[in-house]
Amino acid sequence: MCLEKAGNYVLEQLELAGFEAYIVGGAVRDKLMDVSIRDIDICTNASMEDIKQIFPRCIDVGVQHGTIIIPVSGHAIEVSEFKSKDVNHNKTIQNDLALRDFTCNALALTSSGEIIDPFGGKSDITNRILKVVDQSETTFLDDPLRLLRGIRFSIQYNFIIDSFTEKLLEKQANMIKEPAVERLANEFEKLARHGLSNKDLKYLLTHKVIEELSNLFPQKNIILSALTTSVGELTIKGSLEWWSLAAFSSDQHRAQKVLKTYKRSNQLIKDVLKIVTIVNEGLSDTINDYHIYQLGDRRIAAAEKLYHFLSPGKPAVNLTDRYDKLPIKNKGELVITGNNLIHWFPNKTGSWFGETMKKIEKAVILQQVKNDEDQIYHWLKKESQSC
Repeated sequence: MCLEKAGNYVLEQLELAGFEAYIVGGAVRDKLMDVSIRDIDICTNASMEDIKQIFPRCIDVGVQHGTIIIPVSGHAIEVSEFKSKDVNHNKTIQNDLALRDFTCNALALTSSGEIIDPFGGKSDITNRILKVVDQSETTFLDDPLRLLRGIRFSIQYNFIIDSFTEKLLEKQANMIKEPAVERLANEFEKLARHGLSNKDLKYLLTHKVIEELSNLFPQKNIILSALTTSVGELTIKGSLEWWSLAAFSSDQHRAQKVLKTYKRSNQLIKDVLKIVTIVNEGLSDTINDYHIYQLGDRRIAAAEKLYHFLSPGKPAVNLTDRYDKLPIKNKGELVITGNNLIHWFPNKTGSWFGETMKKIEKAVILQQVKNDEDQIYHWLKKESQSC
């Protein structure tokens, strides 16, 4: 069962039980834009207890906020109670849509395919205009993350932000510091998943909302300079490329601080710091084959893109091609092990063996010696005599 069919199944079950139910928000927007639908949210006048009785296998996530997850054929359908600020607590689909962030998201779809559009969202989607719902000044006060979402929608869907909404974004920009850093990071990663062109990055870096997040882009001027002087188009795409750029600094501690601030995973922090360190090495001197080896196949493409992005005046370097031509890709491909060293140098002890294996690994990569048992032995003998 596809995602849309799973959503319609939930709608039908709620309606069969006598309740109103609608697909709302992003799924309706994406359907109108002929964009792939990633998730489906449903609003209903059924209570949480009603929903649990209809769907006994539901998952109690966010019940305190009036939201529950219904698993259907491997899809997770989020179902919420109507929300309302009406003084009489009158919960209707119209009152629920009035609390949405932007008109393009203040849409509902019935099981028969009818679109409910009380705020002109359909027209704004057609004209690629981003507006807050009902010219409300409380939109960003209700959830400051919407400040960043507005910028993301503008870039991701190529929407023009209307003048009232833009003034509101700038006026209330300082509130972007309020949401949890994990929520901010998630928005940035959604944006990066779409891909960011030079134009997008310039817009992003100079927007007042992003400027309020002073810990991001510690070397913003270098990035803006690269954007200005860049000749070709270079798209930053995916979490690794995004955080490598957002955390980039000649000071590794500053780069690490950005990643720690946004509570990124230890693996991502390790990957980004390796990329940042080696790109800095290339900017100040050169990137040698050992640097390329250290990057590995998972990080090489992101490092190559960041290096080219930040050095538009330097000759193009194909790091990926150089990686493919390395004599070994990991230490497991060395023809010798520590046992060879023990056999060759029985008088050596302790840390010498680990240090020497690393020395051999680097020498093979830099082609100072071939990955051949006999040649490595004679190279080591010669090295030990010269020490």
